[in-house]
Amino acid sequence: MADDGDRGESQFAKRLVTGLAAEHYFETIQPRVAQFKEYDVENTTRLGCGYDFRLRHC
Repeated sequence: MADDGDRGESQFAKRLVTGLAAEHYFETIQPRVAQFKEYDVENTTRLGCGYDFRLRHC
């Protein structure tokens, strides 16, 4: 039986993998989404600002 620390790390790892997959999916479809047509989208995940993307009006 794993202790709470191991389960927490496992849950974090699962969220990390699914989060990365979701970011990749968004980056793949974003150019075809009409609502984002007038925006440049910047991936800010590694900035540690709490947001995954920044939108800038073109």
